[in-house]
Amino acid sequence: MPPTSVRTSRTHHTSPTELRKRAWRSLIDGLAVHADDEDPAVRALAARDPKVPPAAVEGLTRDPDPAVRAAFARHPSLPPSRLAELLDDEELVHHAAANPALPAPAFRALVSTCAGSDDGE
Repeated sequence: MPPTSVRTSRTHHTSPTELRKRAWRSLIDGLAVHADDEDPAVRALAARDPKVPPAAVEGLTRDPDPAVRAAFARHPSLPPSRLAELLDDEELVHHAAANPALPAPAFRALVSTCAGSDDGE
């Protein structure tokens, strides 16, 4: 048996996957404070933070920069009324359709609309 000073505890083991998840969470937590940054690339990165307030998410779907609008159209905190509007927005419909908060009936309607179109778009 090894001396006490070199023994390791086997009662708590954190998997490499869990460690990666924790590291990723620590990187994205706090990005919300950059939602009003002057640099559009930084504003777009803020969309990775799930803690961006819904009002800010909604406002950033109207940002002057297309990459920022697209990033926030996919944000799960986007208010449902704005998400519904974006489904009719030619520029952002694809991004809004990828939003994880999109209700199932809206998703089915999109699929039905696409399936019924002549050109597939």
